[in-house]
Amino acid sequence: MQSTPSAVKTHHPAWPSLSKIACDDVERLLEHFFSSTDNLLYDLSKRASSNSEAAFYFDAMRELRMVREKAIEHFLHNIKEQALQLSQGKLSTAQEQENLDLLSSDELDRALACETVINNVSNLYHDDLVLLSRRLTQLSPLELLPVSQIPFSPEWLAHNFASVIPKLNGKTVVILFKQLEKHLLRQLSPLLSQCNDFLVSEGLFRDAPTARHRNTLPKLTDIRTSLDDPAPAVIAPSQFALPLHSLRQILANARYQAANDATLSYRFSFNPGPVVPLPILGAALTKQQLNVAEQQQFPLKNQVGDYVSRALESDNSQEPNALNPYHEDIIQLVGAFFDELLEDEELTTITQSLICRLQIPTLKVALRNESFFLESDHIVRRFLNLLTEMAQTLDNLEHPDDDPLYIKMLNSVKRINKLYELNEDIFTSELEALERLNDQENKRADIIEQRTRQAEEGRARFESAKNAAIECMQHYTCNLRLNRHTQKFISEYWQQVLVLTFLKEGQGPEWLTHGQTLNDLLWLDQQHTDERSIARAQNILATIKPRLLVGLSSLHMNEEQCHALCDKVIQATQEETAERTPVENTPQTAIQRQQQSITALEQQYFDEAKNLEVGTWIQYKEDGNMLTCKLASNASADAFLFVNRLGMKKLTKSRKNIALDLQSGRVKIMHRGPLFDRLMNRALSQLKRK
Repeated sequence: MQSTPSAVKTHHPAWPSLSKIACDDVERLLEHFFSSTDNLLYDLSKRASSNSEAAFYFDAMRELRMVREKAIEHFLHNIKEQALQLSQGKLSTAQEQENLDLLSSDELDRALACETVINNVSNLYHDDLVLLSRRLTQLSPLELLPVSQIPFSPEWLAHNFASVIPKLNGKTVVILFKQLEKHLLRQLSPLLSQCNDFLVSEGLFRDAPTARHRNTLPKLTDIRTSLDDPAPAVIAPSQFALPLHSLRQILANARYQAANDATLSYRFSFNPGPVVPLPILGAALTKQQLNVAEQQQFPLKNQVGDYVSRALESDNSQEPNALNPYHEDIIQLVGAFFDELLEDEELTTITQSLICRLQIPTLKVALRNESFFLESDHIVRRFLNLLTEMAQTLDNLEHPDDDPLYIKMLNSVKRINKLYELNEDIFTSELEALERLNDQENKRADIIEQRTRQAEEGRARFESAKNAAIECMQHYTCNLRLNRHTQKFISEYWQQVLVLTFLKEGQGPEWLTHGQTLNDLLWLDQQHTDERSIARAQNILATIKPRLLVGLSSLHMNEEQCHALCDKVIQATQEETAERTPVENTPQTAIQRQQQSITALEQQYFDEAKNLEVGTWIQYKEDGNMLTCKLASNASADAFLFVNRLGMKKLTKSRKNIALDLQSGRVKIMHRGPLFDRLMNRALSQLKRK
């Protein structure tokens, strides 16, 4: 009998272990999925708008409970069976695309829901699944094991789930697949890592790309950065810490295309002159660096290439000296960093100007020290990041020389240009000085900000109390004509009573009592003709003075003044011939003004304003001026407090107005992440696209 050519790979002992790992993890996730779905359906039935809708959710909940154990058992059996089939080199045909035109309505809903969740998570585990596919291929007679056939990939799990759940209607199916995405498909990262780690721990495929897949140089798309995957759940770490040999491989591919691609600007390696050693190149750059230190005005321009060109000049202008290709790789990376710096719209011109002054020192550090790109806590990178963080908070963009903080940062940058040659100690000392300065500024600002926030919160609370008092008075005095003495008493005294009560306890029992006292006083002030109304007025007249005294006692008045004021207003209400005037219109409250400001506001900007966290820095364009400020308090939707770097109040805006300004472009949220890491990730992505 003829044996299969790859019989040595059949039934590899790693497959049972992998299927057990997958079954254990998937079983736990499925149990959680069914429990969460049961709770969700119960909650939906409680919130149902009709009995039929509630019965619909109860029926779905009951049906899922009935099939729960059997579905999990069938699900796990399928995982083991699929692993066995793959170990024998057999691919499943159960997931072939069905003709949607031939499906019933419920089957069509099921197919569409399945494909939707697969698309939602398709990029979540790209690297882990590709790695796992390459490794599992070595355990199977197959030439290539498709990711979709791996029994714990999102695609396979989703299709398998569709085959084991009962035939429910479309609405319930959508709910189930959404729950599946949340509680199973988006929780697979530990399982995939565990499977990869298991293969490595067993001594299998420690270098993932096998001989049949290994290339001489990796493609640019094989190395991923934090900008490659837009889904928030799977964004790579923001820190840029790529080993230099990986950067060399990327740049080697780019350099290979340089002769036919002018956009990459590789030119120094092709110069006709001799290759300049690194020490001579560094010395030539240092001479130009000293000139930069003396410049008062510095152009916002990437001059890395110009500095290198001048350093490579020779006696024969037609034959400039050349560079080692490796050194040009580093120059290209540093130049790309400064290109991104100048194109970044989030950075202020002050920040760009300060960082641009450090082009030569940054280039020299990168050429001399490989750890510059590898270590996220490199001293020079920390200095650049802190300098940016501090410069971004300056708000006097037109006249920065008037700001002492800017002068200190500028002097620090100038000292680096004057003193840095080979030893990076100058960066260390300047970073320490900058950190001390930043700590002092932050401590001072925190104290002022706390006082500003307390004062603003007190003002906002007083405004809320005043608005509540006005609304209460408007509620009771609506359409009434009052004795002028009564009207004066209410607006000058009882309004204060309501404000103080609101500040003391809010709209609690005492507030309600004073509101009822105001209503009774107004009843006394009106003329009544029927016996029942007159009887009520007489009862009120006998009991209202003690209640008025209780309210007035909270004001800064002595007992004699309170009694006199009560007697005067009660007597005024009994004057039948007194002149009566309509209640004056009171100013609109803040809530009313906001309600009347109707503007087409898009939901995404409202959500962005709603989720704005305290400590977020923004740039606000107002009356032609650009303000840089930080959100210090968002306790009230009507009063978002913004302060400058000194902790002093700059703006107070309602949440709705912030959303409108975000929508119109008047407000821009500033990025506060590490500058170097963010720009280098972006620069690498740009290079890969080229």
